[in-house]
Amino acid sequence: MKFSSRFRVVAVAFVAALFSLATIFSIEKLYTEPVLNEEHQKRVDDLPLILAITNQNAIIMNDLATLKTTLQQSISAMEHSGVRYIIIEDADGKIIAAVYHSSFKKADIERIHGVLKRVAAQKLVGRTEAVVANTTKFSESERSAMEGSAEEKISQAMLIPEGYLPKIEYRKTTMVGEFSEPIIDQAVPITTGAIKFGGLRIGTADELQARIKEIHFITWTTIIMLIVVVGGLGLSFANQIDSKFSRESSEKISEIRSELERRIKQLETEYSRKEEENPVTPSEFLSLLDFARKITGTLDYNEALQIGIHSILQIMGIRDASIFVLDSASNELVGRIGHDENGLVADDEMSQIRVAVGKGDIGAAAEFGTTTTIDTPRPGSAVVSALVSRGRTIGVILVRNKLNGRPFLKKDQTILRIFSGLIANAMETSAIYHHLTNKM
Repeated sequence: MKFSSRFRVVAVAFVAALFSLATIFSIEKLYTEPVLNEEHQKRVDDLPLILAITNQNAIIMNDLATLKTTLQQSISAMEHSGVRYIIIEDADGKIIAAVYHSSFKKADIERIHGVLKRVAAQKLVGRTEAVVANTTKFSESERSAMEGSAEEKISQAMLIPEGYLPKIEYRKTTMVGEFSEPIIDQAVPITTGAIKFGGLRIGTADELQARIKEIHFITWTTIIMLIVVVGGLGLSFANQIDSKFSRESSEKISEIRSELERRIKQLETEYSRKEEENPVTPSEFLSLLDFARKITGTLDYNEALQIGIHSILQIMGIRDASIFVLDSASNELVGRIGHDENGLVADDEMSQIRVAVGKGDIGAAAEFGTTTTIDTPRPGSAVVSALVSRGRTIGVILVRNKLNGRPFLKKDQTILRIFSGLIANAMETSAIYHHLTNKM
């Protein structure tokens, strides 16, 4: 199945567009995820420990006023460092003090709490008994979260009273991506020796790096689309060149084919002329002599016809031949024996073929006792020759379709004339012998 050049261009452009979209979606997260630069990362990494240490007494004494003041000063000082909230929790996960970025509204605060609870619930549900060393320390909500379907476990694990967050047991970092800007939640436990007093959470987002990554994303997207467009234009240009080359090649091939056909016709003409100059080749002459020995050696009429039909096929290199016998009573030529591409024709089928003397090429050959070339439906398509014995026409032989596909020439007329004379004498001799034998 062949496709047009335009279809190929459209198909390639469509595939390239799909590939570009897949590439864009695969790198979108990479290029829009905020990454804290080195200075901000150091400050954010150090801040939880500093706040935990400096506010340890206030946490233990539950001095909320001092905690909130300290946290407010810290978040104000780090306004441009991407800090969005600072939360201090007690050992049970209850919020002791919290300050948020000035852009945060009540709905944002509720959403951030809900997201953190769900993240903790999903992590809790992901645990298995093989990993958990001692489940006796689990709270009721944690123990409930270990049973039921995954969604039921998450729902149970999120049944934490208002003002509580999942308690901080170890330092961890969580990506919170359900806001206009992704937020990195860092949790640090507050301890004195082996005693845990609670934990501190800091949510950060580096706006500058996020914007830079978005610019990178847009740049790469533009580059990819440009590659697709340029590739499509290049393919279209290449297709035009290919079409022009194909057209020129076709014209050249047509010229070569015409020249070859002209040369073949010229060679056929020269070959035909040489055949005319040498009517009968030595091999053909020897074949005729061999046929003469065979045909004169039989006195059986049917055998003479069979030897004749097979010999003429071999000597002249033809596919089709027919011998007609004259019916004096009706003055018609009746089909006696024939051969076509399927082999010998059945006798009853041949006997149904009748041609009036004087009608058509076959009838004319019987009327005038001649050998002629038939030029229908194409020049030299057949040769017909009268079977003449003792000056009397007793039948006609018709040959058609050379195996080499060439037309019949005068040389073929000569060979058929010699052949028809030999077989006519054999048919006449066989008929006389049969008559005398029956009379005796």
